[in-house]
Amino acid sequence: MHINVRDILVESVGYSRAYKVSGERPDLEAVRLTQDIQGELTISRLDDSVLVRGQLRAEIELECHRCLSTF
Repeated sequence: MHINVRDILVESVGYSRAYKVSGERPDLEAVRLTQDIQGELTISRLDDSVLVRGQLRAEIELECHRCLSTF
């Protein structure tokens, strides 16, 4: 998911916008996602920047370095 913050930066300080994240499964190096990323983000306009807050949930598959089984 790509969010263009240009529209938020032209708003007045204190402005915020919420986004729902769902169906995101980026190709990550060394991490295998077993479910799509889900969550919510809020982007707020500050003086000369933006603040991003939220929660994202993901399920990944890892490999044990000792026994080489996945979990």
